[in-house]
Amino acid sequence: MSSIFYRPLATCLFCCLLQLVGTAQETDTIITKNFPAYYRIPLDLPLSLSGNYGEFRSNHFHTGYDMRIGGVVGAKVFAAAEGFISRITVSPGGYGNALYIDHPNGTTTLYGHLLDFASAIQEYVKEKQYEMKSFSVDLSLTPEQFPVEKGDFVGRAGNSGASGGPHLHFEIRNTETQGTMNYSDYGLFPVTDNTPPRLTRLHFWGYSIQAGIPRTALIKAVDIASPPQLIAVSDTFYVAMGALDRMEGSYATLALSAYELYIDDVMVYRYKKKNIPPSMGRYLNSFLQYNYRVKSDQTLLKTWVEPGNMVKNLVETSHHGLFSLADTLTHALKIVIRDDYGNESVYRYLIAKRKSVQMVTMPLQGNAVMWAMDNYYETEDVQLYLPFGALGKNIDFVVKRIEPPLNAGRNLYAPLWRIGSTGEPLLRPMRLAIRAHVPLVYREKAVVVSIDRDGRSASAGGRWNGDFLETNTYNFGDYTVTIDTVPPRITPKFTGTYLRNVKQIGFYIRDDLSGIKSYEGYIDGVWALFEYDAKYASLYYVFDKKRVGSGKNHQLELMVTDNCNNTVIYKTSFIW
Repeated sequence: MSSIFYRPLATCLFCCLLQLVGTAQETDTIITKNFPAYYRIPLDLPLSLSGNYGEFRSNHFHTGYDMRIGGVVGAKVFAAAEGFISRITVSPGGYGNALYIDHPNGTTTLYGHLLDFASAIQEYVKEKQYEMKSFSVDLSLTPEQFPVEKGDFVGRAGNSGASGGPHLHFEIRNTETQGTMNYSDYGLFPVTDNTPPRLTRLHFWGYSIQAGIPRTALIKAVDIASPPQLIAVSDTFYVAMGALDRMEGSYATLALSAYELYIDDVMVYRYKKKNIPPSMGRYLNSFLQYNYRVKSDQTLLKTWVEPGNMVKNLVETSHHGLFSLADTLTHALKIVIRDDYGNESVYRYLIAKRKSVQMVTMPLQGNAVMWAMDNYYETEDVQLYLPFGALGKNIDFVVKRIEPPLNAGRNLYAPLWRIGSTGEPLLRPMRLAIRAHVPLVYREKAVVVSIDRDGRSASAGGRWNGDFLETNTYNFGDYTVTIDTVPPRITPKFTGTYLRNVKQIGFYIRDDLSGIKSYEGYIDGVWALFEYDAKYASLYYVFDKKRVGSGKNHQLELMVTDNCNNTVIYKTSFIW
């Protein structure tokens, strides 16, 4: 049966737009005259940053400040202002061990990737973990439980969760909206920074519309280090820029505060980082030259503002950041970039419209999919739903059956389907369903996987809906169905059974496809708190004298289950 593509309007499109744009344009009105003096630096170390607000991270803006702690864990962390601990989270990813403190002025401060908490807080958390029989917890607290004064010790900085090294991740949020705040805008925590930002890449991209679909092509990659030459541009074009900033005493690359473009001394584009709602972070991909990032792993901010980008308030521009020269004369292009502390750099170029770089008409390869609609695609073998808000622009959307790579190395129970282009970002997840012929005995082991061109598989999960295995995914790519019948692997980090002088025991736990779903450890038949660090695939138990007697022989049992419910059990005895 041939495919059917239909695009009904999203229910109450205008209401959806209001909801999304309203969320993206949250503002904070709690700033007061003494705002900078309200907080103290949460460390007793000279302030040095390894990351700042607004960085272009993978699929999100960085919404806090990463404070360096000398490359080792253990630096003391202090409450930035009076208030009470309102929330504590512990998880193997994300912020790891994290504290949230609510303050009387309507803000919340977040302290992420902690090594541990102050002793009373740590004991409270451990009791809750044992009560819930879970390492991961998300605890809400009342004002009476843990009130704090400005400067109170609350924990130690570490490397827990999805952290790339020891540091303190610190945020200030609006308590009511949980919108994050770019506190350098308000004069908080000044640092020594006399280093101007610099441009690292500069691209000119041609732009045209064909059958309602935007077409783009790289027309010039400028060599920043060479003397400027006249740059030929197409009838309509935009600019994409790569830049970085550094500060004294740190090798980290930091986010810029603003990018500005001028044509003949008239400002035609300005990007200024502002308070960014975390829920809208994935719209970062709509600001970037995404296909170039996928291809080269290089991040470029483009001036073209896609119509479906719901955080347009970061940009001031006319004509959506697309530029057209009225003649073939030479025009001056100026780029100004600024950092958080007033340093700026200026770059000047000459541009002119030339026929030699005009866009070439290209036929559609698939179906025109409109960003402002709910989109459905249905055949007998594959079904898709792209909700309103999933796309930043109209796209040429292709769904086709392709041959699996020869080195895929797995039994496939459905054809391999190419769904869209990996060079297009999804800003909200699409629902994908693939008809699969899996023997009944293996149905609970079935999983949707993406397969890259090197034959590597990555699980996208899945649940059965009739004969279709259905999942939600944030990525276009090549998808099929396979099974996972292989249980996770448990590898002890220790040898022998006499552990009398050790403080903890650890294991590596790994799964080859569907991923770790759960883990449970028992000592002498009683649930024990095993802590999981996902980035290191590490599971460990810190000996607790209150719960495990010393000088005895103990029985340990560890069970690890993956997302296809394959379980491995490891048993051993030890003396501690």
